[in-house]
Amino acid sequence: MINRNVKQLSRIALALVVLLSGLALVPFTELSAEKLDWQRYAGIYQPDLDVAPPLGAPGSAFVFTGSGYPANTLATIYADGNPIGTAQTDGGGGLQFAILTDGGDNLGLYYITAATGANASATNDFTLDANEPVVPLPPNFTAPVIELPSLFFLPVIFNGQ
Repeated sequence: MINRNVKQLSRIALALVVLLSGLALVPFTELSAEKLDWQRYAGIYQPDLDVAPPLGAPGSAFVFTGSGYPANTLATIYADGNPIGTAQTDGGGGLQFAILTDGGDNLGLYYITAATGANASATNDFTLDANEPVVPLPPNFTAPVIELPSLFFLPVIFNGQ
């Protein structure tokens, strides 16, 4: 009989806990009717990336200047989707780096993206054109200089092997 009373008291106590837990949430019932405004948090960082000059012959240096990034954050630099280096943002979310090409780089359009882990990224492009002059790196340039790597695609066969 005592065992039966203990079971009943346990069930009653559990039912009261569940009921009181539900009552504690009554003040929040109106919140479920409101939409979750996630869009307001999605665009916290909207960086911009500028390039000067946008055209140059192979062997040119292209200086990229960014703004609107998270402050003091490491940004990964991508060329046509491939990571090629990093640059640090400053305390105001600014960013500067240069892409250095060499005489053997392919002519055409190159897309450069600077992205941080906070989903903040911006893309701009430059064009290597043989009819344009070679643009040197500005004197006393102190920001990171990243060489544009020579990309090749597999399979590559050298000397018939």
